Amino acid sequence: MMNVYIYALDTLADWELGYVTSELNSGQYLKKVPDPHHVNTLA
Repeated sequence: MMNVYIYALDTLADWELGYVTSELNSGQYLKKVPDPHHVNTLA
């Protein structure tokens, strides 16, 4: 399983993290990994 950490700052707009999370689900630019990603959000 691949761990992904997203560090959410108070200066980020709410839509900015949407690009990252949608790419993690689509896998268009990542290698095809059979294991799912586990997303951890840090603030």
